[in-house]
Amino acid sequence: MNKAYVVGIILIIVCAGVIPCVDAQVVNTAATNESITVTSEACGGQDSKGASVQLTGEQYQNLQRFLNEFKTQLYQASSREDVTRLFRDAVVELNEYGVLPQGLNVQEAQRLVTGTPRHLGGWARLARSNTSNYLCLIAGNTNGTIVTGFPLCNLACALGSVGALVELRNWIPVQLASVVFMGGWGEFMGYAPGPAGGWVYSLGANGVRNWTGPMHGNYPGTIIRFRIKDVMGWYPGIIGFTGINIMGTNTEHFFLGTALAVSIVAV
Repeated sequence: MNKAYVVGIILIIVCAGVIPCVDAQVVNTAATNESITVTSEACGGQDSKGASVQLTGEQYQNLQRFLNEFKTQLYQASSREDVTRLFRDAVVELNEYGVLPQGLNVQEAQRLVTGTPRHLGGWARLARSNTSNYLCLIAGNTNGTIVTGFPLCNLACALGSVGALVELRNWIPVQLASVVFMGGWGEFMGYAPGPAGGWVYSLGANGVRNWTGPMHGNYPGTIIRFRIKDVMGWYPGIIGFTGINIMGTNTEHFFLGTALAVSIVAV
Protein backbone atom coordinates (compact mmCIF):
# COMPACT_ATOMS: atom_id res chain seq x y z
CA MET A 1 0.00 0.00 0.00
CA ASN A 2 1.29 3.48 -0.87
CA LYS A 3 2.84 5.15 2.18
CA ALA A 4 0.93 8.35 1.47
CA TYR A 5 -2.37 6.51 1.77
CA VAL A 6 -1.29 4.88 5.04
CA VAL A 7 -0.46 8.27 6.48
CA GLY A 8 -3.73 9.54 5.05
CA ILE A 9 -5.70 6.95 6.99
CA ILE A 10 -3.91 8.05 10.15
CA LEU A 11 -4.83 11.64 9.40
CA ILE A 12 -8.45 10.67 8.94
CA ILE A 13 -8.44 9.14 12.41
CA VAL A 14 -6.75 12.21 13.85
CA CYS A 15 -9.12 14.67 12.16
CA ALA A 16 -12.26 12.67 13.00
CA GLY A 17 -11.26 11.72 16.51
CA VAL A 18 -8.62 13.90 18.14
CA ILE A 19 -9.57 17.32 16.77
CA PRO A 20 -13.21 17.01 17.87
CA CYS A 21 -12.05 16.56 21.48
CA VAL A 22 -11.34 20.29 21.58
CA ASP A 23 -15.06 20.94 21.61
CA ALA A 24 -17.22 17.85 21.14
CA GLN A 25 -15.79 14.39 20.92
CA VAL A 26 -16.79 11.84 18.30
CA VAL A 27 -17.54 9.12 20.81
CA ASN A 28 -16.84 5.42 20.44
CA THR A 29 -18.47 2.24 21.66
CA ALA A 30 -17.36 -1.32 22.28
CA ALA A 31 -19.96 -4.08 22.28
CA THR A 32 -19.63 -7.55 23.80
CA ASN A 33 -22.06 -10.42 24.18
CA GLU A 34 -22.82 -9.28 27.71
CA SER A 35 -22.80 -5.49 27.59
CA ILE A 36 -22.66 -2.42 25.38
CA THR A 37 -20.53 0.62 26.15
CA VAL A 38 -22.42 3.89 25.64
CA THR A 39 -20.45 7.14 25.76
CA SER A 40 -21.45 10.79 25.73
CA GLU A 41 -20.00 14.28 25.48
CA ALA A 42 -21.20 17.82 26.01
CA CYS A 43 -20.93 19.94 22.85
CA GLY A 44 -20.42 23.68 22.64
CA GLY A 45 -17.65 24.35 25.12
CA GLN A 46 -19.39 23.14 28.28
CA ASP A 47 -16.85 22.32 31.01
CA SER A 48 -17.45 18.59 31.46
CA LYS A 49 -15.92 15.23 30.71
CA GLY A 50 -17.32 12.43 28.64
CA ALA A 51 -19.22 9.64 30.34
CA SER A 52 -18.81 5.97 29.54
CA VAL A 53 -21.19 3.37 30.95
CA GLN A 54 -21.75 -0.32 30.43
CA LEU A 55 -25.36 -1.23 29.70
CA THR A 56 -26.74 -4.72 29.48
CA GLY A 57 -28.43 -5.71 26.27
CA GLU A 58 -31.80 -5.27 27.97
CA GLN A 59 -30.88 -1.81 29.30
CA TYR A 60 -29.70 -0.76 25.85
CA GLN A 61 -32.96 -1.95 24.29
CA ASN A 62 -34.86 0.02 26.93
CA LEU A 63 -32.81 3.11 26.08
CA GLN A 64 -33.62 2.68 22.39
CA ARG A 65 -37.29 2.19 23.29
CA PHE A 66 -37.23 5.46 25.22
CA LEU A 67 -35.65 7.28 22.27
CA ASN A 68 -38.41 6.00 19.99
CA GLU A 69 -41.06 7.12 22.46
CA PHE A 70 -39.33 10.49 22.77
CA LYS A 71 -39.47 10.90 18.98
CA THR A 72 -43.20 10.11 18.95
CA GLN A 73 -43.86 12.64 21.71
CA LEU A 74 -41.85 15.32 19.90
CA TYR A 75 -43.78 14.80 16.68
CA GLN A 76 -47.04 15.11 18.61
CA ALA A 77 -46.04 18.21 20.61
CA SER A 78 -48.20 21.25 19.92
CA SER A 79 -46.13 24.10 21.39
CA ARG A 80 -42.58 25.18 22.13
CA GLU A 81 -43.36 24.84 25.83
CA ASP A 82 -44.26 21.17 25.29
CA VAL A 83 -41.04 20.55 23.35
CA THR A 84 -38.93 22.28 26.01
CA ARG A 85 -40.57 20.14 28.69
CA LEU A 86 -39.85 17.00 26.68
CA PHE A 87 -36.18 18.02 26.34
CA ARG A 88 -35.96 18.54 30.11
CA ASP A 89 -37.68 15.22 30.81
CA ALA A 90 -35.31 13.47 28.39
CA VAL A 91 -32.33 14.73 30.39
CA VAL A 92 -33.84 13.20 33.54
CA GLU A 93 -34.29 9.88 31.73
CA LEU A 94 -30.76 9.91 30.31
CA ASN A 95 -29.45 10.56 33.81
CA GLU A 96 -31.20 7.39 34.97
CA TYR A 97 -29.01 5.45 32.51
CA GLY A 98 -25.89 7.30 33.68
CA VAL A 99 -25.13 8.69 30.23
CA LEU A 100 -25.00 12.40 31.02
CA PRO A 101 -21.48 13.81 30.54
CA GLN A 102 -19.44 13.83 33.73
CA GLY A 103 -19.48 17.16 35.49
CA LEU A 104 -23.05 17.96 34.45
CA ASN A 105 -25.89 17.55 36.89
CA VAL A 106 -29.47 17.30 35.68
CA GLN A 107 -30.21 21.02 36.04
CA GLU A 108 -27.04 22.05 34.19
CA ALA A 109 -27.74 19.58 31.40
CA GLN A 110 -31.31 20.86 31.09
CA ARG A 111 -30.04 24.43 30.70
CA LEU A 112 -27.46 23.26 28.15
CA VAL A 113 -30.00 21.57 25.86
CA THR A 114 -32.68 24.28 26.04
CA GLY A 115 -30.61 27.49 26.07
CA THR A 116 -30.30 30.13 23.36
CA PRO A 117 -28.12 28.97 20.42
CA ARG A 118 -24.63 30.40 20.66
CA HIS A 119 -22.42 32.20 18.14
CA LEU A 120 -25.14 34.17 16.40
CA GLY A 121 -22.54 36.17 14.46
CA GLY A 122 -22.36 33.45 11.82
CA TRP A 123 -26.01 33.63 10.92
CA ALA A 124 -25.76 36.30 8.18
CA ARG A 125 -23.59 34.00 6.05
CA LEU A 126 -25.62 30.88 6.77
CA ALA A 127 -28.94 32.53 5.90
CA ARG A 128 -27.98 32.50 2.22
CA SER A 129 -26.94 28.85 2.15
CA ASN A 130 -29.75 26.30 1.86
CA THR A 131 -30.86 26.69 5.46
CA SER A 132 -33.94 24.63 6.41
CA ASN A 133 -34.32 25.98 9.93
CA TYR A 134 -32.40 28.18 12.35
CA LEU A 135 -32.20 29.18 16.01
CA CYS A 136 -33.58 25.74 16.81
CA LEU A 137 -34.28 23.27 19.48
CA ILE A 138 -33.03 20.10 17.82
CA ALA A 139 -32.96 16.37 18.51
CA GLY A 140 -32.10 13.37 16.41
CA ASN A 141 -31.10 9.73 16.37
CA THR A 142 -29.06 8.97 13.25
CA ASN A 143 -26.32 6.73 11.95
CA GLY A 144 -23.67 7.68 9.41
CA THR A 145 -23.01 10.77 11.53
CA ILE A 146 -19.92 12.65 12.72
CA VAL A 147 -20.07 15.30 15.45
CA THR A 148 -17.08 17.63 15.65
CA GLY A 149 -16.03 20.99 17.01
CA PHE A 150 -14.56 23.97 15.16
CA PRO A 151 -12.66 26.16 17.61
CA LEU A 152 -10.55 27.65 14.81
CA CYS A 153 -11.48 29.69 11.74
CA ASN A 154 -9.54 27.49 9.32
CA LEU A 155 -8.08 24.08 9.98
CA ALA A 156 -6.57 21.81 7.35
CA CYS A 157 -4.63 18.56 7.59
CA ALA A 158 -2.01 18.54 4.82
CA LEU A 159 0.18 15.70 3.65
CA GLY A 160 3.45 17.13 2.30
CA SER A 161 3.66 17.34 -1.47
CA VAL A 162 0.43 15.38 -1.84
CA GLY A 163 -1.41 18.47 -0.62
CA ALA A 164 -4.62 18.52 1.39
CA LEU A 165 -5.36 14.81 1.50
CA VAL A 166 -7.65 15.29 4.47
CA GLU A 167 -9.21 18.70 4.89
CA LEU A 168 -11.37 19.92 7.75
CA ARG A 169 -12.23 23.55 7.15
CA ASN A 170 -14.66 26.17 8.37
CA TRP A 171 -15.03 29.19 6.09
CA ILE A 172 -17.05 31.28 8.57
CA PRO A 173 -14.69 33.37 10.75
CA VAL A 174 -16.47 32.68 14.04
CA GLN A 175 -16.46 29.90 16.58
CA LEU A 176 -19.46 27.76 15.63
CA ALA A 177 -19.76 25.44 18.63
CA SER A 178 -20.10 21.98 17.06
CA VAL A 179 -20.96 20.77 13.58
CA VAL A 180 -22.91 17.60 12.79
CA PHE A 181 -21.94 15.96 9.50
CA MET A 182 -24.64 13.65 8.17
CA GLY A 183 -23.95 11.20 5.38
CA GLY A 184 -21.17 11.38 2.83
CA TRP A 185 -20.22 11.15 -0.81
CA GLY A 186 -17.63 9.31 -2.86
CA GLU A 187 -15.37 6.38 -1.99
CA PHE A 188 -11.86 5.98 -0.59
CA MET A 189 -9.97 2.68 -0.49
CA GLY A 190 -13.19 0.68 -0.69
CA TYR A 191 -15.08 2.70 1.92
CA ALA A 192 -18.15 4.69 0.85
CA PRO A 193 -19.97 6.59 3.65
CA GLY A 194 -23.38 6.80 1.94
CA PRO A 195 -26.38 8.64 3.42
CA ALA A 196 -27.23 8.96 7.08
CA GLY A 197 -30.39 7.30 8.35
CA GLY A 198 -32.79 7.82 11.23
CA TRP A 199 -34.72 10.90 12.31
CA VAL A 200 -34.12 14.57 13.10
CA TYR A 201 -36.58 17.00 14.68
CA SER A 202 -36.14 20.78 14.77
CA LEU A 203 -38.27 23.61 16.13
CA GLY A 204 -37.00 27.05 15.24
CA ALA A 205 -37.59 30.28 13.37
CA ASN A 206 -39.09 28.32 10.44
CA GLY A 207 -41.39 26.34 12.71
CA VAL A 208 -41.19 22.55 12.87
CA ARG A 209 -38.96 20.79 10.33
CA ASN A 210 -38.57 17.00 10.50
CA TRP A 211 -36.62 14.41 8.52
CA THR A 212 -37.04 10.63 8.66
CA GLY A 213 -35.25 7.90 6.70
CA PRO A 214 -32.18 8.31 4.46
CA MET A 215 -30.83 11.87 4.51
CA HIS A 216 -27.72 13.97 4.30
CA GLY A 217 -26.56 17.45 5.23
CA ASN A 218 -27.05 20.15 2.61
CA TYR A 219 -24.58 22.95 3.39
CA PRO A 220 -22.18 23.66 0.51
CA GLY A 221 -18.41 23.32 0.70
CA THR A 222 -18.11 27.09 0.53
CA ILE A 223 -19.46 27.16 4.10
CA ILE A 224 -17.77 24.21 5.76
CA ARG A 225 -16.27 20.94 4.59
CA PHE A 226 -14.66 17.71 5.71
CA ARG A 227 -13.21 15.71 2.85
CA ILE A 228 -10.44 13.45 1.62
CA LYS A 229 -9.03 15.22 -1.44
CA ASP A 230 -11.78 15.20 -4.07
CA VAL A 231 -12.72 11.53 -3.73
CA MET A 232 -14.78 11.38 -0.52
CA GLY A 233 -16.32 13.72 2.02
CA TRP A 234 -19.09 14.31 4.54
CA TYR A 235 -22.07 16.65 4.32
CA PRO A 236 -22.49 19.30 7.05
CA GLY A 237 -26.11 19.32 8.22
CA ILE A 238 -26.21 21.07 11.59
CA ILE A 239 -24.05 24.08 12.44
CA GLY A 240 -23.59 25.69 15.83
CA PHE A 241 -24.83 22.69 17.82
CA THR A 242 -24.80 23.03 21.61
CA GLY A 243 -26.03 20.18 23.75
CA ILE A 244 -25.41 16.49 24.46
CA ASN A 245 -24.11 13.93 21.99
CA ILE A 246 -24.49 10.22 22.85
CA MET A 247 -23.19 7.30 20.83
CA GLY A 248 -24.19 3.68 21.14
CA THR A 249 -23.41 0.96 18.62
CA ASN A 250 -21.72 1.57 15.27
CA THR A 251 -22.04 5.24 14.18
CA GLU A 252 -25.42 5.87 15.75
CA HIS A 253 -25.69 9.21 17.52
CA PHE A 254 -28.44 10.66 19.68
CA PHE A 255 -28.10 14.43 19.95
CA LEU A 256 -30.21 16.81 22.00
CA GLY A 257 -29.82 20.58 22.27
CA THR A 258 -29.92 23.75 20.21
CA ALA A 259 -28.50 24.74 16.82
CA LEU A 260 -27.66 27.94 15.03
CA ALA A 261 -28.79 26.52 11.70
CA VAL A 262 -29.88 23.27 10.02
CA SER A 263 -29.77 22.19 6.39
CA ILE A 264 -30.81 18.59 5.65
CA VAL A 265 -32.36 16.90 2.62
CA ALA A 266 -34.06 13.52 2.32
CA VAL A 267 -32.58 11.12 -0.26
